[in-house]
Amino acid sequence: MNHNQKVTVIAVICFIVLTFLFPPHALFAQGGTHYMGWSFIASVPEHHSIHIAMLFAEWVGVLIIGGLIFWMLKGKGQSHDNPSINFFYLVIKKAQVN
Repeated sequence: MNHNQKVTVIAVICFIVLTFLFPPHALFAQGGTHYMGWSFIASVPEHHSIHIAMLFAEWVGVLIIGGLIFWMLKGKGQSHDNPSINFFYLVIKKAQVN
């Protein structure tokens, strides 16, 4: 996993946490469901419920978009996990210059 992919994973985790902390809520009545917006999880207005289906849809959307970005960044940027590979990369690069 390269640096850009790590940043993508961290961003996806942050978005998932934010959507958990500020979930969508709705008013479920006999006439149907009335979407009411987002609010902090501890202060959902009275008589409103967290709209679980929409919350899961948000999570699926974030995971799909994050997965696509992660996949698109495959091979871009240098991996910092293995210092010996970085050393050999620099040696080969230096040999190509000379």
